[in-house]
Amino acid sequence: MAMNRIKQSLKPARLGPLALWLSLCGIAAASATQAQNTTHPGMAFSQTKTTELTKSELNYLFDDMDEIKPNVWDNWGLTKTEWEKYETIKTQTAWATWEGNPSPLQLLAIYSSDIEVKKRYARLEAQLEQWRLTKALEYQTIYTAEARVLAARYQEFMASRRRNAESLTQADRVALFIDATSDDCNARCTSMVARLLRKKPQLTIFAVGTQSQTQVFSWAKNAGIPEGAVQSGLITLNFEKGEYEQLTRVPATFGAFPAAFVMRDGQWQTLSL
Repeated sequence: MAMNRIKQSLKPARLGPLALWLSLCGIAAASATQAQNTTHPGMAFSQTKTTELTKSELNYLFDDMDEIKPNVWDNWGLTKTEWEKYETIKTQTAWATWEGNPSPLQLLAIYSSDIEVKKRYARLEAQLEQWRLTKALEYQTIYTAEARVLAARYQEFMASRRRNAESLTQADRVALFIDATSDDCNARCTSMVARLLRKKPQLTIFAVGTQSQTQVFSWAKNAGIPEGAVQSGLITLNFEKGEYEQLTRVPATFGAFPAAFVMRDGQWQTLSL
């Protein structure tokens, strides 16, 4: 009987749900306390060192960034020793073959065991990135303004190149292509010829789709072209024999008529109708 009582006293006590929960909470609290009392070597530096920017660092980051420094490491805010370590990491470690292009600051931070040093590299890169974005936005603002000015000037330039009949003078040479066989072209061509005759340029007319002199002369008469202008050579009448394609790179059979061109600076330019 005594042995049975001893065995029963050695059995673990069964805990109810509430007692079990309280017990687990106690274990968790003890673990948290132990973790707080155990300091990681790297964390010890973060608790004893400051992470604030020094005055010299501020001057470097904000006043000297635009200056191209003679030593490459100075442009990254690094020392010569740090730059040599970066070159060693880049050429002798796995990062030499891995894809991607980490910055010197990133590689140095990766291979540093000092949390404060890592923070310094991260801070330098953040400031460099801020400077880069600021400069990029500054340039984008300037570029956008200049692009708008250029676009306006280009529009003016193109408008000046778009010649029309009203801008012609007697010194201009004009080539007019007409379809003497088309009733639709006859109506439009008559209107075009009337505008051209008022300006009296040197006019060369090419008849498309016909090789009949009778048909061409009939068209000219209906268009109101004076015989005297033809006889004097101010206006010439011709059969179209590939001239339209030479000017437009489009065969005359696919052309839209009437079509007019004016000579400007030794080149034929489209004349707006």
